[in-house]
Amino acid sequence: MQLKSYIAILFFFKAITLLGQGSTSTEQKISLLFIGDIMGHDTQIWSAENRETKQYDYNDVFDHIRSEISEADLSFANLEVTLAGPPYKGYPQFSSPAALAVACKNAGIDCLVTANNHSVDRGLDGINRTIMRLDSIGISHTGTFVNRAAKDSLQPLILTRNGISVALLNYTYGTNGIRIPEPAIVNMLNKDLIT
Repeated sequence: MQLKSYIAILFFFKAITLLGQGSTSTEQKISLLFIGDIMGHDTQIWSAENRETKQYDYNDVFDHIRSEISEADLSFANLEVTLAGPPYKGYPQFSSPAALAVACKNAGIDCLVTANNHSVDRGLDGINRTIMRLDSIGISHTGTFVNRAAKDSLQPLILTRNGISVALLNYTYGTNGIRIPEPAIVNMLNKDLIT
């Protein structure tokens, strides 16, 4: 629980200034915004559903923070659900409509981190479908991978803004006791592997 509290405290940083490497005459800056958990409890899923069309729309969820997100050069959020398809469910094993990730992108979130305690909620299919959906939406992501080759080619995730590159690593403390199905990879906290 202490680790979760510590992570929650760390996740809403804004306007971190980084100096461009190799710059001699001008200072380059970027601002980074770290948003906490993007969740999908049952009530959140139901509130996004249009019961007539059976479509989902989460765009209004970000109405009050959209301007904050757009002010940052790069913004990141923790996708604390899978996008594994129906049946859509909240706690304890999350699966949300892909419309949630679409709304994240529409709000200006540049990257979703996916290694967390709910990464394996829907097994191998959930991991793979989440990755596939994020790729099809065109939003950057890191933390879970379809296999070792994908991890080796995609990690670290490097994003560049204003001539400054930022490498992002994402790890989790656990998967709620659910075994990580092979060949998928969920980045687990391990000092030997991280250093």
